[in-house]
Amino acid sequence: MSELSEIKKCNVSFTRLSEKSFSVEIAAHNSRGIHSDKEVWNWNVYAYIREGHPFFTLSESSLSDELHFHGGITYAQYFINEPMGGIKYDWQKVNRYYKVGSDYRHYQDDYDNHDSPFDGIPIYVQYDADLLIGQLQSAVRRLTVEEQP
Repeated sequence: MSELSEIKKCNVSFTRLSEKSFSVEIAAHNSRGIHSDKEVWNWNVYAYIREGHPFFTLSESSLSDELHFHGGITYAQYFINEPMGGIKYDWQKVNRYYKVGSDYRHYQDDYDNHDSPFDGIPIYVQYDADLLIGQLQSAVRRLTVEEQP
């Protein structure tokens, strides 16, 4: 059996921070290298922007202006989650959120040599996630100040 067929798919994710109006996730998955047959790890940082966050209604291009993503936004999708069978109780609700993110597989990224998540999250990925958290928190604080009389 060749090494190519022996690579097993693995997805790992870490919630960096979760607040009422947003959360930030760091994710990694393995694949074969572009320039070799060895196993490589691909890293992503995602923001889940929920209804109620000031950025929830922004377009993808406006989000690109407001938020730092390594190499720009490479993933954007809007989600609506409803309880199966509809809303039957007052504690049930429809959840709407926007998932946006970026990856570390751009030209001049050393994408065949990223660390395995089992060795910890790379510092540069942590830095980008923390910068994103700060920007999302800052938008919430600005909205809170603007709402005060």
